[in-house]
Amino acid sequence: MKKLVILTGIVIALFCSAPALVQWETRATVQVPFEFAAGTTVLPAGTYAVLLNAQTHGVMLQNKDAQVSVTAFSHDIFLIPSGVATSSKLIFGSIGHRRVLHQAVIAGDNHMHDLIHGDEVAELTGKPAT
Repeated sequence: MKKLVILTGIVIALFCSAPALVQWETRATVQVPFEFAAGTTVLPAGTYAVLLNAQTHGVMLQNKDAQVSVTAFSHDIFLIPSGVATSSKLIFGSIGHRRVLHQAVIAGDNHMHDLIHGDEVAELTGKPAT
């Protein structure tokens, strides 16, 4: 009986964890030639995989060479009048000498992913930089 309970627990854990593993979908690879910030995380120049989670509006960047990643949430901004993005790219702003990731555009999508920033990005919060 104890083995049956353990086996049932393992099967339930596998079925429950499988959807969590497939939520993130790699949608693009982009080259970033400079260091930049995403939220409070500073990332090095390099090649990044852009993963999206449609359920949570999450955007994840992974640099496998440097073994770093960052996750942020986003709003969708529809691309009007063009309709569909023809290439994938990341769009940056600047705070002083620091580059900050603001948006991700993925080829084939009809919208861009506008990252939601916290207080660390002063020009978006209306608060002075500290």
